[in-house]
Amino acid sequence: MALAGEQEILYTDDDDEYWMNGTTYNNPNDRSIMVPKRIGIGTTINIGTKTGKYIYYGLFVFVAEVIIGTGWISVQAEFSTPVMKIGDSGTVKIQFPMYNYSFALEDVLELKLVDQLPEGAEGLTALERTKWL
Repeated sequence: MALAGEQEILYTDDDDEYWMNGTTYNNPNDRSIMVPKRIGIGTTINIGTKTGKYIYYGLFVFVAEVIIGTGWISVQAEFSTPVMKIGDSGTVKIQFPMYNYSFALEDVLELKLVDQLPEGAEGLTALERTKWL
């Protein structure tokens, strides 16, 4: 579709020169931030505008931060050891980078030291094994 003046075309909404790879719209002359997609349903960002660039590249930064953040949490969990301290007031505190837990020492009913896990616990995940500890 094109709007035509007397001598020249004023605006075209489906011009190939503004579509990179057929999916990314880059037209600095179009002030629209969101434009209809060429293929499919929905809209896409016009990265030819300043706001469009902020949104487009901001999404990449956001995804990178989420991946790095969750990766860092996983690294901390893998290479950190929980620390257990018994306070003077009889409170047991377990500290770990992802969580902290505390309980009263008088709540412990039985404590047994074992050299290995009971039979059938070898195939369990680390979280499932905690019920045997």
